[in-house]
Amino acid sequence: MGPAVAAAGLLPVLSAAPASASSAVAAFPADTFTIAFQANTTSLWESGGTAPGSTNTGLGMMRGTSPSTALGGCNGSGGETAFQANTTDLWMITGNGHTVNTGLGMMRGTSPSMSSVCQGRDTSVYWTAFQANTTNLWVTGNGHTVNTGLGMMRGTSPSIVAHYDSAGHIEYDVAFQANNGDLWRYNSETGRGTDLHLGMMRGTSPSIASTGGPDVEIAFQANTGDLWTTPGTTAGTDLHLGMMNGTSPSITRNYNNKSHFGIAFQANTGNLWITPGTTAGTDLHLGMMRGTSPSYTVSGSGVPGIAFQANTGALWITQDKPAGGVSTGLGMAPGTSPSIMAQSFTPSDGGTTRTTSGEPTVGKLYYHLGPVHWNCTGTVIGPDIVATAGHCIYNSTNHAFGGPPGIWVNAPTPDKFVPNDNSSGQHAAWSVQSIGYVTRHWHDGHAPDADFGVYVIKPRSDGAHIGNVVGIHKWKTSQGVNAASTPTYTIGYPHDYKDPRACNAPATRFNGDNSQLELNCTFADGGSGGPLSDSTGTAYAGIGGFQQGGVNPFPSYGVVWNSAFAGLVAYAESGGKGNTVAGAGSAAPVPVTAAAH
Repeated sequence: MGPAVAAAGLLPVLSAAPASASSAVAAFPADTFTIAFQANTTSLWESGGTAPGSTNTGLGMMRGTSPSTALGGCNGSGGETAFQANTTDLWMITGNGHTVNTGLGMMRGTSPSMSSVCQGRDTSVYWTAFQANTTNLWVTGNGHTVNTGLGMMRGTSPSIVAHYDSAGHIEYDVAFQANNGDLWRYNSETGRGTDLHLGMMRGTSPSIASTGGPDVEIAFQANTGDLWTTPGTTAGTDLHLGMMNGTSPSITRNYNNKSHFGIAFQANTGNLWITPGTTAGTDLHLGMMRGTSPSYTVSGSGVPGIAFQANTGALWITQDKPAGGVSTGLGMAPGTSPSIMAQSFTPSDGGTTRTTSGEPTVGKLYYHLGPVHWNCTGTVIGPDIVATAGHCIYNSTNHAFGGPPGIWVNAPTPDKFVPNDNSSGQHAAWSVQSIGYVTRHWHDGHAPDADFGVYVIKPRSDGAHIGNVVGIHKWKTSQGVNAASTPTYTIGYPHDYKDPRACNAPATRFNGDNSQLELNCTFADGGSGGPLSDSTGTAYAGIGGFQQGGVNPFPSYGVVWNSAFAGLVAYAESGGKGNTVAGAGSAAPVPVTAAAH
């Protein structure tokens, strides 16, 4: 079972500053970091440090747990996120946005840790360490899952770092609190764990970082309540800086471009403090929520970033200097902590694009031409009729295949249409007739406001019609959206997902033209033709139109199903013999005979 999808809607805006925070703060560098956190809805959210553009992934997290992000080890790589879903399984969001349930059960209330390193020239590999539901330390990544057989203290979480050893081989080290209360270190090359005989405060977790070579440094709250460090040996150092009971530090490389490491932690005063790994700590005078921990990183250009839950419950971000904190205005779940990575955040949708199990009347149209495979989305709107985008039936070679511009071709007959296609199991495939239908306005004029079309689905071998088997999606002709916006739900099949994606967002008029819509949803190629439905569940438009639905996944565009669309449907239902609304004008239907495979 997948994580529950949280209710749509924005988080409460929390404007109060943390205690002792300066009211006049410097603007934080934009487009530098990505922060993952559990919102006060218990969904996983991602943010670039400001509320606008922040993304609700719609993925439910286990209460009281925190996600982990890791920037890809190769230059220019994206990042990944790991978290405990509300099913207690370990889930991940990959660099290309795929959501993966690993099927690996985690100890309730614990959090994973993720790290990456560059393998070869351009392949980032990731590992995730976590406390399994057996209380053992497990590590998964790079195609392998390892049960180390090492028992962890219940309720604690490990910290992992991937790096190169002295011979240039990739390895990873994991720091964790063992079930004897001591700090332990596990190394992947030896496959063994080592008791460092350094006592930890019960219920806390360590943080590990690499120098970039074979050496590591570990920060942790000792059983005295002080912040300690160790280079992964029994030689620990007491920094004599008191920590808030039950919290954990965060260590990163390259503190202020001077020291090898920097450590952020919640002091026993409740404020956020930093230290370069010495007794010289700095109070940033930013109040933290009791029992939570910060996350610290430094970008490749040397810009530091610390994310934390303030004592207002809001997500804050700051540099490693006093009076530098900024509230995102986004509420966090009580007792949870954020994770920050040095990757520019790409604002996604103001809606809630998410993976879904699908709908019986919406499915995937499969195509191929020689070795090239692609798909579009279709909606069953009649006993034998599937609506899609016009460009899925007739398109330019430039748009479809990156070929020369100005050449328009007929698409091949879809290999099949599969309603409610998803990764949960086998779904019945239906055959499509070799003729699709578009209007003359699209065929001859390539007009974005006519980017719609229909296919006729062949009856099943037993004579059954698709609409009588899966149902017919409610639809209507429309004049578009009102002057402000229309609450809209859409669903489609972006080509790089096994499951459909859905989104709730207000649709607004595009360029003042009520025949086209703009939607704050994220749909890549393959979502074209997906229905846009109003609050009653009635489809009134489809993904397409401007830039054939959008050159980039965000935002997405739609085209209204007007009277010309209704005429096209009637013409297809009559087998190409019916009258049309607009006769021989631009709305006239044009049969498009499929290209040969």
